[in-house]
Amino acid sequence: MNRLKNAAAILDAIDEVRAMPADPDGRAWTVCFRAPSGEVIGQLRMPSYEHVSALQDKLQPLGYRMSILHPQRTGCDFVFQELSAAGPQD
Repeated sequence: MNRLKNAAAILDAIDEVRAMPADPDGRAWTVCFRAPSGEVIGQLRMPSYEHVSALQDKLQPLGYRMSILHPQRTGCDFVFQELSAAGPQD
């Protein structure tokens, strides 16, 4: 995560979102982080789309946008990448 801008704030946001209540029967989603080079450098599971959406709300002010990817190609349902570092898209 050190290769991402605002890495400490991202980790804090992830901790806050993971503290939210989760439905044990909900669908989990894989969230990834993409470096400015286009390399996927971090991956985690969120227990619901509500958690993914809450993470998006916290990361957008930090300069990150969320995209939907093709999990069969990347293993990621959603990816966060710096707005100023828009690189290769899947």
